Amino acid sequence: MSDEFDNLLSIHTFHSLASEFCTLANIKFVDSNSASDKKFWNEVAPKLLVKACKRLPSNQKFDAVIVDEGQDFSSLWWKSIEYVFRDSDQKSCYYVFYDPRQKFDYKNPVELPNDIKWSFVLDTNCRNTKEIAKHCADIFNEKIKTKADTPSGNSPQIHREDSWQSAFRKANQIVKGLCRTDKHGLHYSQVVILTPGNARDHWPSKFRKIKIDSAISQWRKNKFVLVASLHQFKGLEADVVILLTPKLPKTKGFHHIEYYVGCSRAKHMLHVIHVDGKQSHSR
Repeated sequence: MSDEFDNLLSIHTFHSLASEFCTLANIKFVDSNSASDKKFWNEVAPKLLVKACKRLPSNQKFDAVIVDEGQDFSSLWWKSIEYVFRDSDQKSCYYVFYDPRQKFDYKNPVELPNDIKWSFVLDTNCRNTKEIAKHCADIFNEKIKTKADTPSGNSPQIHREDSWQSAFRKANQIVKGLCRTDKHGLHYSQVVILTPGNARDHWPSKFRKIKIDSAISQWRKNKFVLVASLHQFKGLEADVVILLTPKLPKTKGFHHIEYYVGCSRAKHMLHVIHVDGKQSHSR
């Protein structure tokens, strides 16, 4: 957006918005005891946001609210967001984008705010090549439309390894082949390696001759190849995704959602490395 709008636009996670409003209202938001408490983030934080909003003048609130990843919001979060509007009776600029296939807490239904009366289905994939889009659709036995001019691209490449260590060695080989400087290869900022969050202990500190790290802001500056968890990279995308994941169980559930999220981050090229060993399912 144009720089002239910088002072009119705020971009937050739900909790960073709650934290900022509490700071403005001189309310203590989080302490060392509550930082690791799931109940605090799910239940207490939205109540603190409401408390802060009641203290703040209208000129510190918003005329328009756009929520992304709405499938991850709870009813308490939605209720608290009502209070961040400058005028609670004027919510005509209130938009929520969500994808039920990306709800990690899949056992609970998607909750949406009652204020939003109109619903539009965005059923055309505008991110992935046709081959990657088809692979994503097949995870849930569904059909996903693509634009007529979407390139077909290459089929996703599926690999199998028996441990996280060997899977990362395979990922190293793939990255080395993609980012070859002597053959005008890809930039580091075009490639990401994704894993489930419980595989973080297996992340290597470095690749041979290839720099890797988990800082997204520095990755965007082409400092290294990014290694990230699926939760960390959710909502983002890369030209090439190398997804390390346990072998999918037959019953659809959490692992299928993780797999769908990981595969759908890839715009042009997807490598999937299934880790078949026992340690792949460690928590």
